[in-house]
Amino acid sequence: MSSHNESKKKIHPSDIRRQAEAMVAAGTMPSLETVLEAVASVRQKFRPKILESCRRAKIHVAKSVEPHFS
Repeated sequence: MSSHNESKKKIHPSDIRRQAEAMVAAGTMPSLETVLEAVASVRQKFRPKILESCRRAKIHVAKSVEPHFS
């Protein structure tokens, strides 16, 4: 069981790099296409909630062009 502090642990670039190197070495690194599809899916799911929160906090969010993956 993880403690509250563990869930708030900050992830540093060196941690990500170390994990990526381990995944490459183990042959478990997903393809770039798989990663981009996952990012697009998460963005699509949470974008309305993020925009609504920004609207309520009166934070200006620049309109962006959504990437199109084929």
